[in-house]
Amino acid sequence: MRGIEDSSRLIEQQEYIDYTGLDKKQIDFVDLYDEPDLNPEKVLEYDVLFSGGISKDSPTELSWPESRFPFIHNFRTLMRLAIEKKIPTFLSCGGYVIAGHMLGAKMLNRVRDFELGVYRLQKTEAAKTDIFLGPVSDRLPMVAGHVKYFAETPPGTELMFYTNEYGPKIPIHAFKVKNAPFYAFQGHPEISCQELSDRIKPMLYRKHYFPKRPGNVVDEKKGYNEEAYLAFCDLEADTSEAQDLLKRFVSLTQSGIF
Repeated sequence: MRGIEDSSRLIEQQEYIDYTGLDKKQIDFVDLYDEPDLNPEKVLEYDVLFSGGISKDSPTELSWPESRFPFIHNFRTLMRLAIEKKIPTFLSCGGYVIAGHMLGAKMLNRVRDFELGVYRLQKTEAAKTDIFLGPVSDRLPMVAGHVKYFAETPPGTELMFYTNEYGPKIPIHAFKVKNAPFYAFQGHPEISCQELSDRIKPMLYRKHYFPKRPGNVVDEKKGYNEEAYLAFCDLEADTSEAQDLLKRFVSLTQSGIF
């Protein structure tokens, strides 16, 4: 859900190839801005559904109007089919927030002091016994950069990971639909710390994630908070365990464990 003008689209596609361990021929990439009329039943032809981020939503937008997101109806129908037919599904970022809203969670936003960087996600009891997430660290380091979030899991789902940045167990960082292999992550398992730094560098994202401080002359000239951006660029962390989740998910699907 990037659009052809977003330079991150090809980068994101390559990340899924790299971290799933699949050959390029095994993956069909679809950008929903290019194919808003995609037949939802197409998902029934595949073994796994992955969904990454979204680029064109406004930070203050707390709904998904079809006039701005012409693919939204078909994407929701596609995800509901994946749940109904128990197609292994792995969502991050944009896919996560659209799925959570679709399933009935209240979407919230925080336009300042939001999560951006690498966070150690707190594991729940449900995650500890989960076939997919059970072996993962209790404090899993993962890249996250988001303005929109959920304070509660959607009905019919189980909380898997959370942080305490905004309050006890808020934001929700991962949930799973009960009785279906449908997992959704607020953060980016498909992005390493270094890749996040590279992703943020284009001016579009600098202005989005590092907004100008009111009255700051330097910020006004640059168009973004350069001080916060430079501090972010100094970030270093090992997020390889999060990237390994993609390959593990594919492996479990191939073994028929789901």
